[in-house]
Amino acid sequence: MLMFLTLVLASASGVMLFSYTDLRDRQTEFALMRTLGFSRGQLNGVVWFNLALVVACGIALGTWVGQMVGNSLLPVMEVAEGGVRVTPPMVFERDWGALLVSYLILGSVTIGTIGWLVWLTSKLEVQRILRIGE
Repeated sequence: MLMFLTLVLASASGVMLFSYTDLRDRQTEFALMRTLGFSRGQLNGVVWFNLALVVACGIALGTWVGQMVGNSLLPVMEVAEGGVRVTPPMVFERDWGALLVSYLILGSVTIGTIGWLVWLTSKLEVQRILRIGE
């Protein structure tokens, strides 16, 4: 359980790091959007959509790939040293409670990251960014 929570927290910190670097890399683009007439809400919507898309696709793809890896490795693990199948046969089971905990942790980190990104985009200085350019 400790390794599982460690991996969930590592994933959560990866989401935060990705969001921060993505926001910093796209500052000029966001400043141009503000210049073209985007409101703060619309700008935040662009940032949130990007984050939500990455998190949702990551959770869905990770769950599916984990299921596929478990299903493909189980037949290999059923064979004992002598080449015979183990008794009783192995059955692939999911711990829905642990999955729910990981989804809740990632969801709460995503919500916290959204609040953090709102704060960062509110500090966006359009004139300074456009003067500096790329």
